[in-house]
Amino acid sequence: MYTCLWRITSPTIAMAIGYGTTTLIGLTINKKWVFKTSGNVTKTAIKYYSTYVFTWCLTVLLKHTYCLSTHLLTNKLSQY
Repeated sequence: MYTCLWRITSPTIAMAIGYGTTTLIGLTINKKWVFKTSGNVTKTAIKYYSTYVFTWCLTVLLKHTYCLSTHLLTNKLSQY
């Protein structure tokens, strides 16, 4: 999907469309199998996308912490 879209749009737009499409597919599948709900789609979507945002923030925080510690360690080792 990304490769097809990337050729006719920019990489950023292709990623956005691909991400949006796959999260909608994931929400649809998880709504039935994981959340076992057929009721309020809005409430389920809020929970689903809140989990995505939380996971993304956690990933960014951990990656930033790792990169910062690696940078500090590299600078400290290069002083010797």
